[in-house]
Amino acid sequence: MSEAPPIRAGLLLWGADEDVVINLYLAVLGRWPDEGGFANYMGLLAQGPAQRLRLFEELRHSEEARARALPIDPDLTPGSEAESLAAQLRLRSRWMREEMARLAARPAGGTDAAPAEALAAARQEMAALRAEFTARLAAVEAALAGAIPPAPVLSPALSLGHVNDLVEVLRGELLERLRRLELRVLALETGKGTGRSA
Repeated sequence: MSEAPPIRAGLLLWGADEDVVINLYLAVLGRWPDEGGFANYMGLLAQGPAQRLRLFEELRHSEEARARALPIDPDLTPGSEAESLAAQLRLRSRWMREEMARLAARPAGGTDAAPAEALAAARQEMAALRAEFTARLAAVEAALAGAIPPAPVLSPALSLGHVNDLVEVLRGELLERLRRLELRVLALETGKGTGRSA
């Protein structure tokens, strides 16, 4: 099967400004635009449609583009709306296939070993905290299990309301620690705590 011809640059300059920035990044640099570059070039394109050609030239002559040397037809002749949409869809589909292949080829356990270990450690810490929480509450309950002396005999420091307040403080402290651990585990499981960028 023969490889498709390079996409003509003129077909990538049609559409909304954000589409043009994404199209040119994919076609010229072979990657999705980073946040800073996207914001910078959106500011440039806000100055008018003539800046689209300037954006193409800037990206095409950049050091990154020269290093990658991706095939793109520099012909700036515009096409019809249908031709432009078809070219842009082809470009984005190609990038998506390459990205999926790259992710599928990533070695199992290589960069993911550290997050897996961190996740296992966080789960162990959470189990230990649950056990501590249960034991400390059980100890408080055991201390209160005997007959409570009548009200006049109670020391103010041992009043039932005060004991309940202490139990609630303990419960709140342990639950807060548990919530922080659960959030850490969730972040690790979803990949947000792994140091990987989105």
